[in-house]
Amino acid sequence: MRSRGTRPSPGRGRGSVSDLCLGFVHDNYARSYSISELATLAQVSASYLFRVFKRRTGLTPVRYRNRIRIDEAKRLLRRGALGLEEVARRTGFDDTRYFGRVFKKETGLSPREFCDRSSSGSRVRA
Repeated sequence: MRSRGTRPSPGRGRGSVSDLCLGFVHDNYARSYSISELATLAQVSASYLFRVFKRRTGLTPVRYRNRIRIDEAKRLLRRGALGLEEVARRTGFDDTRYFGRVFKKETGLSPREFCDRSSSGSRVRA
């Protein structure tokens, strides 16, 4: 979380709500939280947050968080120092099967395929 006291003031507009939420998601991608928690932080309803977030990013808050998680997972996998379970854990996935499904949905490759292609120098989808 950026700062515990950081909250948008009423009337600052949608930009400040989405900026606050985007910052929170980036700072807290590896932990679990609900849309309700995010909405409470922004002092808006969950449905309003969902609409503003999707309008700003084109993605739902969960999909956006997963994209950030997978980007970090790709970075860690390219380094090659950690196993798949540790990469999944460090990026907020408690279930390695779910990590694999989300990874494949975002990249078109399983984590192992990504590692194999990264180490062989093959081009992989960013």
